[in-house]
Amino acid sequence: MEERSKMESDSSIYKKTHSQENDNSQSLQERIEEQMKKIVDLGNYESVFLFDQEGLQLAQYAPRGIVEEVRVIEISLMIMEINKTVHDLAGITDLKEIIVEGVDGGKIIFRFIPFYGQTAIFVAVIDRKSVV
Repeated sequence: MEERSKMESDSSIYKKTHSQENDNSQSLQERIEEQMKKIVDLGNYESVFLFDQEGLQLAQYAPRGIVEEVRVIEISLMIMEINKTVHDLAGITDLKEIIVEGVDGGKIIFRFIPFYGQTAIFVAVIDRKSVV
């Protein structure tokens, strides 16, 4: 459950970057990626990505190049479709997150966050060494 509380604090990237003084020397993407670097440097994640609801990558920090960008975009689009399907099937609205876990301990967390009036997807690839 430590991952869940960590993920909840990580979804505050929007809040941290949006609330900062308007610094003309850094774009919003650069500020987000700076926060993403801090998240990955803590050691629990291999890489993190932020996508809009159409699958457009807004920011990323993947220092080891572990995940192929096209693959992450494809799976993020599928996750958005799952979000819609869950609503249609069960009437569940506004999913918070989806966790995909393999038998080998690998995990990817998809967190739905509000971002400038839309729903964005924050994707975190969990470092297998940090999974207990």
